[in-house]
Parts: sequence; C-alpha cells; structure tokens
Amino acid sequence: MAVDFIAPNVINGDIEISIEDTDVAQELEYWENAMILFALGGNLTMNAVKKFMESSWNFIALPSLYYNEAGYFIVRFRSYEDMEKVTAQGPYFIFGRPVFLKSWSPDFEIMEDVLRVLPIWITFPNLPLHLWGKISISKISSAIGKPITTDECTAKKLRISYARVLVEVDITQKPRDTICIKDHVGKKIEQKVEYEWRPRYCHSCLKVGHDCSQQKAPIKQVPKVWKMKDKAEDPKQGESVETHNFIASPSNTAVEVPDEQKDASNEDNWTVVTKKGKTPMATPRNDPVIFTNPFTHLRIGDGPIGGQNPDK
Repeated sequence: MAVDFIAPNVINGDIEISIEDTDVAQELEYWENAMILFALGGNLTMNAVKKFMESSWNFIALPSLYYNEAGYFIVRFRSYEDMEKVTAQGPYFIFGRPVFLKSWSPDFEIMEDVLRVLPIWITFPNLPLHLWGKISISKISSAIGKPITTDECTAKKLRISYARVLVEVDITQKPRDTICIKDHVGKKIEQKVEYEWRPRYCHSCLKVGHDCSQQKAPIKQVPKVWKMKDKAEDPKQGESVETHNFIASPSNTAVEVPDEQKDASNEDNWTVVTKKGKTPMATPRNDPVIFTNPFTHLRIGDGPIGGQNPDK
C-alpha cells in the first residue's frame, strides 16, 4: 500500500491531524462484524483459539482471527448473521476458562471495556408471560446492564420457566439480585435475577479473578517431632513384642519347643514376632534350617525290569 504526503494543520504552533468521516468509512465497514474475544484467567495461543472456533462454531464459516499483545483477540466474522448466531449461543469455555465476546467499536479499550464490563448470561426465573415481549425484556434487562441478545428459547418462547438474556455487566458494581417491576395495571412484581456465572472482582487490587476479602487464612503448619520408641515395642503400633521359639519337624510343620529343650546353638530355631491377642506366625531366621526328607528313592533294582516276566 503506497501512502501519500498530506500536509498537517498547524494551530498555534502545534500540529493537529484532522480525520474526516470519509477517511475511516472503509475501515469501519471492514470491522463492523468484528468482536473482541477475551479469556479470563490466562493468555491463549492462536492455535488454541482456532481449534476452539473449529469445534464450538462449526455452524458458521470460520472467521478471521487477529491477536493483540495486550492479551485479547479480534474475531472478524464473514457476516452479521454469523456474528449474531455465535453471540446467541454460549457460554463458551477454553481449557475451563470462560470466554467473553464483546462487539468491537472504534473507541474500544482493553482495560475499560474488557476487564471491567463483561457480557454475562442472566436469567429471570418465572418471569410473567405478558412480560416476554422485546420491549419489556429490554427494559427489565437494562436494570442490570446493557442488553445484547436473548437465547433462541426465550425469543421463540420454547421454554417458559425462565427468560435468558446476555447483558454487559459492570463487575465493579454490586450485583443486583432482584428488580422491582410495575406492570401495565400498576401491579408491582419483585423479579428475581440469577447469574449463570459472575467473575470475582477485588476492590482492593482492582483486578478480576480474585477477592482479597474472601481469601481464607493460611492453615498453620504444626511441626512434627520425632521421638525414639522403646525397643520392646512395635515401631508401628507401639505394642509389646512376644517371641516364640520354634523348631522345624520332618513334616514341615512348626512345633513349639519348651525352654528346657532349646538348643543353645539355635541353629534350627525359628523366631516369631507377634502382637498381643493375635495368632503367632512363624518367620525364618537368616540361619540355615535343615530338614529331613521322609521319602526314599524308588528302588528299581528290587523289581523286574520293564518288559521282563518274573517267572522266567
């Protein structure tokens, strides 16, 4: 794009540039179907947002995506109808983080428009049916913030248990839980308001995502003190230890031997460690244990050799 020199205006020694409507008409038309996409809780990559759009917005043509280093994206839709369809759906999440969509405007500022005023879905439970008109819902929703759109079920009255509206809400203000409505016959109705999701805002730090006044006090760590237990106690349960001496018999069963018959060498003895009130279990020592095999080898020589008759 080749650019030209256009002499600036000089007023009282200062340079002033004047931009006319015709100068920006083409750019305003180019971005008229654009929205700001912002994920609360962390920065996202271009690849992550593209995959999100492919999976969540598969009912429209894939829009163009532009990244700003301030931490937000500009999504330019192919048509106003596509932008309206995406706005009417939701809410959307990327990696568990809520995704916010806001219409782009020439005076958009990330700190003012995204981090303070967020589009949030709200519901009006049991809203009287005669208040489901466009003007009535617009007036009721305006008490919360700037209304954007309703969902399809609300617009077509497919679900009449509650009306659902997407509203731009200033999260720095205290949320409103009820709205006083005076209908066409003068009857006053106390309408309840429910927020599908509302981010926390810290009035101390002036930041979104946490609230210092609601943070819990840290749990006090109690230092552990290690103490030596008595050698005569079980190191795990603190119970006394009983020892039993056993000797292996030819039948591979353990039989307890009285103290007066114990061998001083303890070569064939077993030591059993048990807890009180439990059946002792025999565990071998590291010393070798000698067993006597009660079986003998098959003596083939005493009988006839295979295939021979003993009478011959």
